[in-house]
Amino acid sequence: MARDPTHPAATGTRRIALALLAAASLTLAACGGEDGMPASEYASWANNANGEILKDANNEDFKVRLDNRALVHWASNTRLNGMTIDSGGNIFDGGLAVGFVANATSISGSNIGVLRCLNSRDMNVIVSAGGYTYTC
Repeated sequence: MARDPTHPAATGTRRIALALLAAASLTLAACGGEDGMPASEYASWANNANGEILKDANNEDFKVRLDNRALVHWASNTRLNGMTIDSGGNIFDGGLAVGFVANATSISGSNIGVLRCLNSRDMNVIVSAGGYTYTC
């Protein structure tokens, strides 16, 4: 015998099923995914296995903020006031061009982004409490 879809027991079963479906949908939406992930505050570099990380000659990690293009020493979270990298990978210190972002091969064989001086030598950035300096 077929159940009457208008019977109170059948309607209650549908409500429970809809409530479970709604709860499952909310749970899945809370997990994130590409639409739920916050956008990064840092530039990502093409052909860089390290994504946002750029390496200096001393193998230290740096990132570039998207809002002001400032170079940031990642380990100390220190913004290097005056040192910027534009979207083309050109490095400036106080507005003067001093280097560029280049691709290099890591020890593991991956392509990584590195800081290079205009003379094509690897740039070593030294960060201290008083600021920063760099050598080529």
